[in-house]
Amino acid sequence: FIHFIKNNELNKKNDTEFLIIDKIIKNIKTAHTNNRFMKFEFHYEINDEYYLIEIIPFNNKKFRIIDQNGTVIIFKDITEVKKLNIKLVEQDRLVNLGILSGGIAHDISNPASVIESGLYYLKYNFKKLENENNPQKKNILQSKISKSLDTTYSACNKILFMVKSIKNQTRNLSSGDIREFSINSLLKDVLLILDHQFKKTYCTYELIESDPKIKITGDYTKLSQVITNLIINSVEAYENKPGLVKIILKKSSDNAIIIVEDKAGGIKNKKHETIFKDIISTKKNGTGLGLYISHRLITSDFDGKMSFETQLDIGTTFTISIPMFKR
Repeated sequence: FIHFIKNNELNKKNDTEFLIIDKIIKNIKTAHTNNRFMKFEFHYEINDEYYLIEIIPFNNKKFRIIDQNGTVIIFKDITEVKKLNIKLVEQDRLVNLGILSGGIAHDISNPASVIESGLYYLKYNFKKLENENNPQKKNILQSKISKSLDTTYSACNKILFMVKSIKNQTRNLSSGDIREFSINSLLKDVLLILDHQFKKTYCTYELIESDPKIKITGDYTKLSQVITNLIINSVEAYENKPGLVKIILKKSSDNAIIIVEDKAGGIKNKKHETIFKDIISTKKNGTGLGLYISHRLITSDFDGKMSFETQLDIGTTFTISIPMFKR
């Protein structure tokens, strides 16, 4: 902190130090105003280091050995832990992408076949149009060509939308892509990529949105991964039997609420109280990383909460609560 203050090399081209000082000062004010402990993580990008900064206010009413109010600021270097977590998250994401890759290839190959057929059809009918002298037949051919162009254009758009959704899912997790985004758009991206997964397991989904315009600020890719994990878990819980997965988006006070619900018989593992703390899995080929990492991402990266309810022989509901405004 003293280094940040006294550093003579600070300039307008590199304002990282100014940002951290400003954030510390704001948190000190908040800590004293509300008389409560504050903490936040900070990525010092110049050296690729991560710090946990804790701010503890004290005043002379509680601590009679001193005559003035003050603040304790603790800097914890969490670089190694943070980078290990990034590797774990990346590993879990690659597992999911492995599961989804077959479906993605299938979903892209279908519109690609439509485009191939459409181009052949267009080439064939354009030749006929050039040699056709009958006005009525010309109009019929032009109408067919127009419809074929519309179909081909629609197939192109489907592929572009798929590629955009996949790109959002596969961004570099360590880059920290923090931005404001619509949760509605994110859910549609995730469901598009998971479409084949639903079809091959005979499951369906229902997206219920009380407010489709809900936006939050955070890492789009990381939240996509959490939602993907929860939906895949619900689909796999049905064990290739027909079932419905409900995805609910709503607003409560200043929080965005995302709910993933199934009726697949509940979680049979008895260690419910440690489900987010331990790397455990109830699946034969599960890594056990999914829920552990999902919980860490929601609580540490989004300042949110994640909980679940499960009833044996009935089903499971996971609930995510994320502040819509950064604290």
